[in-house]
Amino acid sequence: MDEIEEDTNHVCYISLLADSLLLEIFNHLSLIDTCIGIRLVCKKWFDLSYDQYLWTNLDLTPCSTITDCTFVDILNNHPKIQKLNLSGCFNLTDESLFRVSEICRDLKDLSIRNTLFTLDGVCSLLSSSNLMTSLDLYHCNEILNGLTTFENVSKFKSQWYLLKKNLKVVNIDGALFGIMSSTISYLTELEELKIESCQNIDAKSLLSVLTSCKKLKVLKVTHKPFNYPKITSPDDELVEELVARMKAETIGTSLTFGITHLDMSESDISRDGIRWMLSCMPNLTHLVLALCPNVSDLTLEVLEDQCPFLEHLNVRGSEHIQCMISTPGVGGGSITDVGLAALSRGCPRLRHLNAVASSNITDLGVTTLAKGCPRLETLLLDVCTQLSDRSIAILPDLCPNLRHLDLSGCVQLTGAGISPLITRLSHLRHLSLRTCRHVDTLTFVNVARDATVVRSPLETKDNVEDSSIYNEPTEESETANKPSLYVVIPLLECSKIAHLDLSFCSKLANNSLKQIAYYCPMLVYISLMGCHRITDKGINLLLCYCVRLTSIVLASSKAQRSSVSNASMWGISRFCEHLEYLNVNGCLQITVEGLADVASHCPGLVRLDCSVDGNKLGEFENTLAKVRNIINLNRKGFSPSTSPSKRFTEIQISVHFRTRALAFPQGRYLPDRLSNINIF
Repeated sequence: MDEIEEDTNHVCYISLLADSLLLEIFNHLSLIDTCIGIRLVCKKWFDLSYDQYLWTNLDLTPCSTITDCTFVDILNNHPKIQKLNLSGCFNLTDESLFRVSEICRDLKDLSIRNTLFTLDGVCSLLSSSNLMTSLDLYHCNEILNGLTTFENVSKFKSQWYLLKKNLKVVNIDGALFGIMSSTISYLTELEELKIESCQNIDAKSLLSVLTSCKKLKVLKVTHKPFNYPKITSPDDELVEELVARMKAETIGTSLTFGITHLDMSESDISRDGIRWMLSCMPNLTHLVLALCPNVSDLTLEVLEDQCPFLEHLNVRGSEHIQCMISTPGVGGGSITDVGLAALSRGCPRLRHLNAVASSNITDLGVTTLAKGCPRLETLLLDVCTQLSDRSIAILPDLCPNLRHLDLSGCVQLTGAGISPLITRLSHLRHLSLRTCRHVDTLTFVNVARDATVVRSPLETKDNVEDSSIYNEPTEESETANKPSLYVVIPLLECSKIAHLDLSFCSKLANNSLKQIAYYCPMLVYISLMGCHRITDKGINLLLCYCVRLTSIVLASSKAQRSSVSNASMWGISRFCEHLEYLNVNGCLQITVEGLADVASHCPGLVRLDCSVDGNKLGEFENTLAKVRNIINLNRKGFSPSTSPSKRFTEIQISVHFRTRALAFPQGRYLPDRLSNINIF
């Protein structure tokens, strides 16, 4: 019987799943994880990694240096590709597109932005892809260079015309839209149109597309900061000309569009222009006016009258842009409590608000907004410096559904205002308190009323300085042959916060970190950058409870160095088995041995940022290479050390490792150099 129980303890239950379920799970992994991660687990997973179901969506953006030869090999092995993303793959030529047109007959989604494909290659692909529903040709300069003759333009337009019954999503730049606008008007099934870098668009052409494409739901007309002074100049009169033509069209008739998502970031649209635009879009639910210098309280008052169904609003940075503009007559004030009051009255369905860098918002405005918009889920109030605990502490009562809250730079906030957010917002997942320098003590009530004793992975109390958190085992536990060290873990209401940013909260100490450890066991990401009062004692206590951490930032500033040492690295190596990213830049007390310990015990570690002595760089590389396979090592910068006792040149290093196991395979830190490996 004991042998049977021992065998059942080693059963790999995921291997009992059907192949169809495994394929559905693997389909959510990145390309690198599919080619490297799952193939190294077992023979069954190796065979499943070649299943055509996993290769209907091919994204090669992490492999920007891939060549035609490797890409053609992928196509020959996986001809059922339906979604293909080649953005940034600058080494690919038209030969790749010719092979795509021959092999991938089921292609529906294509993105080749920022590539060097020419007009001949694109036309060849479009002629054979009758099922194409999405096309992204943004910043394809070689295509524009080929549209210099009437013959080439006619050829290109004819290929687009063949897609008029299927094409639903188009993303191009302003120069290409100016040539293709008449053809885009024939795309009767078009639902999403994105035009970027649109300094020279003709308003008449844009209005023609809006009136012809009756199914258009998403419109994005934005600038890109390639020529920033021109963006903020009033010389670009696209929006105002478009509004004028709308006024002319509405004389004696009603002009309405079915657009629900509108993005006009970085445009010089005025209050009157916004009013006329929104009057033609009664069903608008998403509006983005980020970095628009004319956005002010008057703009939000227009939304009160015109947008009763608005759910997402982004007005970030309007005040910041106004401060940067020196052109007379540009800028229409800033967003204050008056504008937030207008939103609360006219937009009761608002769920997401981005008002970053609106320094004139006070407690009164936030309170009024929360009362009128109880459905708020995302509230970004970064650098709203006049906010205090008075308004923040009552958010749990007025907006109980908040999931994402950013209060970075709100320097008046203290622990008294932050503690209720963590304890009473049951849906909160993301909280950012970056540079809230007065947040010192975090106290969560009713945390340890009910607790249970569980086994701790620590071996001795001496490993962590704070031995008060450990309880001696009872007589019953000794008879059960349990170890002599236990940790008290609270079972009552714990916060579900996964992302917590406490960077540069300089008054934060170990006591607050102890409260976070008790109450936030679901943490996946935590940043303690610049928290110089935090020591190894507090960090190891946090690691004991928050065992799901995948990203840890402990970087230190040059002005006030952190006291974090190898003791914290010991805790990370023992508790954080799912760690993917670690940043200890500026922590001079951490040695190469401590970093090597983390690298050897955390198989999922993908990226490590640290500071080393320039004279010992070779020793550092050799030590890490003995415990892990290093893919890439970059020197991010160097500076003389400010410590008088350590006279050396400090070098910031970013190390990329190859994962040894399938821990949390997301691959978001993998470098482009992986594309040089034949993994397909």
